[in-house]
Amino acid sequence: MTWFVCSISPSEPRNWALCKEHGLWGYTRGMPSAGPGDRLLFWMGKKGYVGFGRVTEPARVPAGRFEAPWSGGTSRFTAIVPMIVWFEVKKPLWYPFVNNVQTETGLNTGHFQRGMALVPDDIALTLSSRLVERALAESEEAREGDPALAV
Repeated sequence: MTWFVCSISPSEPRNWALCKEHGLWGYTRGMPSAGPGDRLLFWMGKKGYVGFGRVTEPARVPAGRFEAPWSGGTSRFTAIVPMIVWFEVKKPLWYPFVNNVQTETGLNTGHFQRGMALVPDDIALTLSSRLVERALAESEEAREGDPALAV
């Protein structure tokens, strides 16, 4: 199992909704090495980590526009990665950059400019754990705020 960080451009935030709706991650630079079972961390530019998921099938060339619903379609996206989102948080996890390096993770800005980049397991496991903690806290806050959900 390999971990990747998948970056959503701050100028195209709708792409995140399209990825979730279609269960596909679009890739613009050849064919990614991600395969079934690999894990994905999702980064929204200028906001932070918004969730994580898993690759469900091998990466492939999109069969047509219906498999490349993002701006530019098949002329821009050279590959798609079928995936599922396991967790998503309402409030992204933000870690600042100092001299182009994310201080908390050690990842540099290059990791976030490729669209999909390898991430070391230890960093990915820490980030995914923090995302789960954030999602559980948000769920608890929602339950406390809604008497119908109170235990």
